[in-house]
Amino acid sequence: MPNTNSLSFDGNDFGTVPDSASLDISGSLTIEAYINRTGTGAGQTLLRKEAAYLLDYQGSTDGVRFTVWIGAVAQSFASGVIPDVGTWVHVACTYDGVSQIAYKNGVAIGTRAQTGAIDTNTNNVFIGQDTSNGQFLNGTIDEVRLWNVARTAAQVSDNYRNELDGTETGFQMYLQLDEGIGTVAQDSTTNNNDMTFPATAGSQPTWSTAVPFTGPVMTGLQSKYWG
Repeated sequence: MPNTNSLSFDGNDFGTVPDSASLDISGSLTIEAYINRTGTGAGQTLLRKEAAYLLDYQGSTDGVRFTVWIGAVAQSFASGVIPDVGTWVHVACTYDGVSQIAYKNGVAIGTRAQTGAIDTNTNNVFIGQDTSNGQFLNGTIDEVRLWNVARTAAQVSDNYRNELDGTETGFQMYLQLDEGIGTVAQDSTTNNNDMTFPATAGSQPTWSTAVPFTGPVMTGLQSKYWG
């Protein structure tokens, strides 16, 4: 089906994905998402599993920051990727046990040497909020993808403007965010890592019809029908 919806956060909203074995990723890792910032401040969290892995925005100097915890030490890569306010930007960050690599709109823009196994724990995954310091996202997101493999440059480039089907090798969580209604964003993999909104209405993100692309779901091939 085409990409029809996204999810908007106003600087006080978040979603929670309960911990599961499939979210305890100790080896290779890829985090991907589209972001359209509406707020100009730094310290905006996209996805965080406390003391395991983190993708956030830390201002115009560091840009998007990709962190993995190894031996209880946060190993952060300040990628320099700047998601411009009011513009959809695709961010992908990978770790393969040798290096951290950041991509912007399918193009690799930086790398940092790093080795070691990622720490695992029983913490939940939060979308739009950093539970350790209260940093919230102010913007809209779409196509949140979590993998237990380091996606190659070709895979990132070929698929960042496609909806996938959730069966691709290594998918641990895939929030397409196409529901458009309700307080649950379903995981399109078989891992059932659904994201739920908080009970407090003032902390719930809102559905949006603004999307970064349209087009069919693809299964391993790059779409020729980008919107």
